[in-house]
Amino acid sequence: MTIDVEQYRGHLENLVANLGEGEWTLWTVDSVECWAESVNLPQRGVFIPAMAVRASDGRRILVIRRLLTDDIRNAVLGGFLIRGHGDQNALEGPLPFLEHLVLHEVAHHVLDTKDEDACDAWALKKMTARSDNP
Repeated sequence: MTIDVEQYRGHLENLVANLGEGEWTLWTVDSVECWAESVNLPQRGVFIPAMAVRASDGRRILVIRRLLTDDIRNAVLGGFLIRGHGDQNALEGPLPFLEHLVLHEVAHHVLDTKDEDACDAWALKKMTARSDNP
């Protein structure tokens, strides 16, 4: 099932607005890697689901691929297995998957790290805290 991120825009914007980690702008694009190339940012790979960037004017922007296919989702979820986090069945649904994706990208800036494990852990911790305090 392909996820159309625009269907969840309001929820995701609310999520980042209530994080307490400053203001973020959400952009959806057809291709994150093509967008990144257009603004002269280094490439991390192909079929990038999302990235967080700081614009030259200081704005913090979350850029997310508008349509996330099963292949892209499976690659992200497979990363948990590769990094030793086990099966993340709780992230199978579109909304939890998107929440984690957004929080993970925000974590790169909040923690000032490229470490995927640290960002996964931060995102999962934030998700757990949100579910404990709805």
